[in-house]
Amino acid sequence: MRLVLLSDTHRMHDRIVIPPGDILVHAGDFCGHGTREQARAFAAFLHALPHRHKVVIAGNHDRCLELEPALGRELFAKCHYLFDSGVEIEGLRFLGFALATLVPRLGVQSVTRPGPTRQVGFDSRRHRRARHAWPTTRHSRSHVFG
Repeated sequence: MRLVLLSDTHRMHDRIVIPPGDILVHAGDFCGHGTREQARAFAAFLHALPHRHKVVIAGNHDRCLELEPALGRELFAKCHYLFDSGVEIEGLRFLGFALATLVPRLGVQSVTRPGPTRQVGFDSRRHRRARHAWPTTRHSRSHVFG
């Protein structure tokens, strides 16, 4: 299985040669200023890619999706849009959180998040959801930062 990992494309996604793969993960910051139009343009681009599975998480530059969670679910309905949630794809578990409040003991193979905890605000309600999303004791094998 081949994973393609992207982040911080900041409206330049159409200028990047994206390699083939089974699962494409975009770990955030596909917008420049977080407008709905920029998010729609990225969603259209992403849907046209041939990867069997696409995992998307909003970053801090994708502000419209954090402010309007339903918009993200609408735009990325054909993808696995992770907003404080997880998904299992072909035996690999992915978690995606807009805030970097995860701890490695969640027991997932891949975690997407926007960056080190000290760089973002802390919301205790979302942190509790993150901790209990997949309660196991194994360590994550990788983290993808956006």
